[in-house]
Amino acid sequence: MRRSLCLVLAPLAIACGPADPCNDASGEICTWLGVPETAMFSEEGAFRLEANTYLPQDGIFDSLGRFVFIDFNNHRIRRIDEEGFVTTIAGSGMLGDGVAGSEGLPLPEGPATDFAFNHPTDLAFDPVDDNILFVAAWHNSRIVRVDLPNNLARTECATGARDFGGDGGPAAAAFLDLPSSLAFDADRTMYIMDQANQVLRRISPEGVIDTFAGIVEERTIGTKPDGSPLTDIKGWPGYAGDGGPKEQARFHATVGQAADPSSRIALANGKLYIADTENHVIRAIDLETGIVDRVVGKVETRTGDFDGNPTTPETTETRGFPGFAGDGGPALDAALAGPRDLEVLPDGTMYIADTLNHCIRKVDPAGIITTVAGVCGQQGFAGDNGPANEALLDKPYGIEIAPDGALIIADTGNQVFRRVAP
Repeated sequence: MRRSLCLVLAPLAIACGPADPCNDASGEICTWLGVPETAMFSEEGAFRLEANTYLPQDGIFDSLGRFVFIDFNNHRIRRIDEEGFVTTIAGSGMLGDGVAGSEGLPLPEGPATDFAFNHPTDLAFDPVDDNILFVAAWHNSRIVRVDLPNNLARTECATGARDFGGDGGPAAAAFLDLPSSLAFDADRTMYIMDQANQVLRRISPEGVIDTFAGIVEERTIGTKPDGSPLTDIKGWPGYAGDGGPKEQARFHATVGQAADPSSRIALANGKLYIADTENHVIRAIDLETGIVDRVVGKVETRTGDFDGNPTTPETTETRGFPGFAGDGGPALDAALAGPRDLEVLPDGTMYIADTLNHCIRKVDPAGIITTVAGVCGQQGFAGDNGPANEALLDKPYGIEIAPDGALIIADTGNQVFRRVAP
């Protein structure tokens, strides 16, 4: 196989030869990984600009500056090495649920590259050992631990049954329902967005799980054959809680048969930030006080048929509604559309994947919002080697900040990662 010329020109920054469209002009965008508008899987060892992806979701940099990313519809976790070549570090590529033993049942632990994922969505390194990678295995409804040097994977949290339960007990015996995102604080407490359960879960360093934020309640969802009520206990979608305790908050991650990954979280500056996707706002929980606040996006009270069912009576709701507005003004007056991901820097600067607006928004430390990549409201692929805010994106699902300060965008609908030079 032909190997393209690629040199490491600066510490932790990958740059390549004449075929590489990326440059260091501040604010310019380029295709950094993948083949635009081509959804496929490429053989191991392909150069990053020749390595196809299939609905890339997000990525993370390791301590050596290598980019580890989610190849969502190829059911793999892959990595770009120091020379720019792509290999798989976890996932067999076969849709499934773990490593099968001799009787076809999942083994408690097995080779990471033989592990059958079902649409992984988020990654986090162990804060005290970056040889250990944790994966939000979304459709597996599990959190998977990957020991990278030893090529071993095992389930860290949840049985795989799509349900809610287990609070107060061992995380391995708990139930999650489409965990879409995870993050660690410095003492190794893990936070999980339990997407279909509409709550945030927490796992202590000792391995005990509880519900960190959101209301869990029993509701009637139907009738049993004997005529008695059929009930379910979990969190339910809604909007509530601003200015109050996290236990009284409601969130609205994407739900339904056609649901996609949503509501990723980020920890920074003593707060847990949530892309509250279907409420079209960004919210934050103060880890010391437990108070929830809206930090980006406006809420309104509207009356209408919000479930799209003409037989359902109109309702009045107070929440965020999708739209685009606010650039150049206060972030709390802005309109977003289905934000899926966010990154927060130590100085308070926030980047938001404004997914259904097909753009990336930025909130500066003074709270002013602008667009930094994509033309909000326009979907497509265009603009490489030009200003990022004049380029076109297609449903960006993920964002990450590179060690050199560049913005890395999972341009999901275009099947590539794009880079915006710092």
